[in-house]
Amino acid sequence: MNIKNQQKKIVEALKSFAELKGITKEEIKKLLEESFLKALNKEYENDLESKEIMLPLFDISVKLDEGKIDVKRKWILTDQPVDEKEINVKKNIKEANLKEIKDDFYFENISLASIKHDSFFLYIKQLFTQKVSEAEKVKIYEKFIDYKDHIIKAKVEKSSFTHYLLSYQGNIIFLSKKETSRLDQFKIGDFIYVYITNIEKSSKDAQIIASRRNPQFVIKLLEKEIEDVADGVIKIEKIARQAGFKTKVLVWSTLDEVDAVGSIIGVKGQKIKAIIDELRGERIDIIEYSKDINIQIARAVIPGKIIGIKKESEEKYILVTEERDFLSVLGKGGLNIKLVANLVDKKLDVKTKKTAEEESIKYQYITLSSYNQNRNVRKNFSKIVNENYDENYDLVEDLASMEEYDDYDQELDKRY
Repeated sequence: MNIKNQQKKIVEALKSFAELKGITKEEIKKLLEESFLKALNKEYENDLESKEIMLPLFDISVKLDEGKIDVKRKWILTDQPVDEKEINVKKNIKEANLKEIKDDFYFENISLASIKHDSFFLYIKQLFTQKVSEAEKVKIYEKFIDYKDHIIKAKVEKSSFTHYLLSYQGNIIFLSKKETSRLDQFKIGDFIYVYITNIEKSSKDAQIIASRRNPQFVIKLLEKEIEDVADGVIKIEKIARQAGFKTKVLVWSTLDEVDAVGSIIGVKGQKIKAIIDELRGERIDIIEYSKDINIQIARAVIPGKIIGIKKESEEKYILVTEERDFLSVLGKGGLNIKLVANLVDKKLDVKTKKTAEEESIKYQYITLSSYNQNRNVRKNFSKIVNENYDENYDLVEDLASMEEYDDYDQELDKRY
């Protein structure tokens, strides 16, 4: 194969590869020229007479449409200290085959036909593919940086023991199984929502990192599915989540006429059902926010009920409950009270009324006019959820698997 055909074949192959990666013609031309420059510097480094003489410069011109590469070796005459890529050839000027003079530089035409070994062109390919990969990572970063801290719906393309690979707009998204809940079981071809936590431009594969475990995932689902939340009529004050088990969300309304809890739950739980479906049946408690810490705690312990509260310090509160309500306040494995503690940012201790009397604990009685009403709403909603998710959620199974909590958020543990 003559050198012209070989050049054309190489240029067209590399061009096609780059175009598949979404690289523009201008960028391809630039990357090819950079690759050839580096390869030629390496090819001609043995021509240097000493380590004090720097690498020669080359003038590279790639014509993509013609599949042509023009190469000229660039020389300069000077007695002054030279730039890194300039060579002092004062001694060798008479021996050099100089063809052109421009701006005090001398150009020698170089024929790629003089480079006989295939390793040169393999090196070109290696350099070019590496540069294309770097350019691709930059493009992905620039494209997806605006998606950070948002949710997208992606397709499951691959499932391994440790992670899922998802596709979105022709790009791969990495979802570690550590960033999913125990209820998340996906098949190849499933479309699922994920929360984009990071875009790693410096990583090997320009990974888009996603999560379904992050509490912000639930907030973004609420913003997507509930119009009043998306419009800012209903505000989310705080969220506490144990992925795969339960989430508690504090909400309040900017308008007196809008019931924050009811607007999110909807008639017979229809509004929030889409969110629970996406979370594969995870329990969600929607709680009305109050600036009064006692009222806030009393509302947050649902489906449990307390009858009194004692403030021991700014950081610690004692909750008093009837014997029959003690376990429901704690929740399975203490999860309910841990989530409440996280919501109100306090340490909470739960005691029965009998224990409180035995320990002479004086507490403030809780009398909320809206408390029982809110609790009944949540009871009715819980019944709806149970009817819809009996096959996905087993209380006995949950109680038998409480050792799983050992691996979960330490923040919850230190709050309780």
